[in-house]
Amino acid sequence: MCNCILCVVIKVLKSLSSVCRYRVLAFDHDLLSFSDLRFEQWPAVLITNPKDAQYLHPGVEPLGRIRRSTHIRCLFCVSDEP
Repeated sequence: MCNCILCVVIKVLKSLSSVCRYRVLAFDHDLLSFSDLRFEQWPAVLITNPKDAQYLHPGVEPLGRIRRSTHIRCLFCVSDEP
């Protein structure tokens, strides 16, 4: 088991309203989390633990780790512009 978070920006999407969006994926202790975000909307946040219940995959992901977890983990980015 890897005790690290792998984060990847995988796709830039163009919606019908011409608002640019992107998707961030993160593997945190073998659990996949993702978030669709908008460019230039800060802060950009992805909560990796606990995982959003609507995206749980029993039998594929080790869900027992969520029940035993004692920490909340997230990835966030902020703009360096004033």
